[in-house]
Amino acid sequence: MTSETEKSRAILSPYCTGIGIDVGYGGNKVVPTAWAFDMPQPYTNVGDDRQQLRGDCRQFPFLCDNALDYIYSSHVLEDFTYAELENIINEWRRVLKTGGLIVTNCPDQKRFLAHCAATGQGTNDAHKEHDFSLKNFKYNVLNKCGDWEVVYEQDNFDNYSWLQVIKKK
Repeated sequence: MTSETEKSRAILSPYCTGIGIDVGYGGNKVVPTAWAFDMPQPYTNVGDDRQQLRGDCRQFPFLCDNALDYIYSSHVLEDFTYAELENIINEWRRVLKTGGLIVTNCPDQKRFLAHCAATGQGTNDAHKEHDFSLKNFKYNVLNKCGDWEVVYEQDNFDNYSWLQVIKKK
């Protein structure tokens, strides 16, 4: 099985340099030097990379302000409501240095459901927002979470995903 990280690695890994964390890594880190962070009992395992950190991505009490160069997440953010995501992105912003990056690969929920229907693949009940998309993430979350510069965006990646790299100003 090819992980979502594997599908986007060639595009997104160049943004993952310095000190960073791969949130929800699922066994397959975006780059070898990333700290692998996931829940105590990850719900997927698509690789052999060892996990270094366990916890909940909503809070990083073990990280200092301005500690990281990047935070990478692949197919994680859709598991939260827009209200929860505001708090998450604000927390991630806290631990990023100025100029630090959030690097994401997320499913567009409507395209994901259409793909599942067309291929017979099961859906994911963990997805929280029926209209989760790049446009709606920006409108409902990012616009409320400080000043960001878009470094890279691709709204239609692979069958149903979107990619985004944003820089903390």
